[in-house]
Amino acid sequence: KTASGHSRWAARLRRCRPSHPRGSPVHSERSGNMAALSLDSFNALCGKAEGRDKLARLFQYSARAFVGLASLAAPKAGSKLSLLEGHARTAMVQLAGARRTHRWCKELPV
Repeated sequence: KTASGHSRWAARLRRCRPSHPRGSPVHSERSGNMAALSLDSFNALCGKAEGRDKLARLFQYSARAFVGLASLAAPKAGSKLSLLEGHARTAMVQLAGARRTHRWCKELPV
């Protein structure tokens, strides 16, 4: 702890904060130096092929994590967890195929 009672980590975090004024779209009280999420930033993300791929990757690997955690619980056939695990597995496989298809012509200049 420092002389003011704050941890060194908190002091380091204060030094690394951006110099953007409060209220600017980049600064948010809750997110520190992460950009505030808004509908405009989501639309900008989905407006580019690379952004759509990253969003699909997020959901694909989230489904993969759920499938792995559900298999550790060893759900009985017909249970809700078993049903959700099957849906997550289907979503994971479908997103993997969609992402592969979207990457086919990624390197061609348009």
